[in-house]
Amino acid sequence: MKNDFSATATKKTGSGTTPFDQITQVEQQEEARVQQEINGMKQEKTDVDKAVQDKKIKSEEELKGEAREELKTYKENDLSLILQKAEKDSAKEIEELDKAYEQHAAEASKKLISMTTDANSPLFT
Repeated sequence: MKNDFSATATKKTGSGTTPFDQITQVEQQEEARVQQEINGMKQEKTDVDKAVQDKKIKSEEELKGEAREELKTYKENDLSLILQKAEKDSAKEIEELDKAYEQHAAEASKKLISMTTDANSPLFT
């Protein structure tokens, strides 16, 4: 066996480059490939983030539209019934107040007149 292995013997190969140059070239190619993969992943992440944001905006708009429709339905149906009931209740309360006033107006007037004409009234002191 011949052990004539030296740096000068391995310096050049048949392709004209050294093994170290080949390793460096492969590492550079691998680094470029990895960098390209990373850039692709970054672009994919950006695209996914944009798609998620667009979907979120779209779903929010759909929810707003549904809420507007529900509010419109409530306004047209339930709210008008509530307002009609409130108007009837207020009219009934006004009638009750008028009746109470009519019942107590004469008595209150008499009491007020008697208080003012009384000798101990604060108006005469």
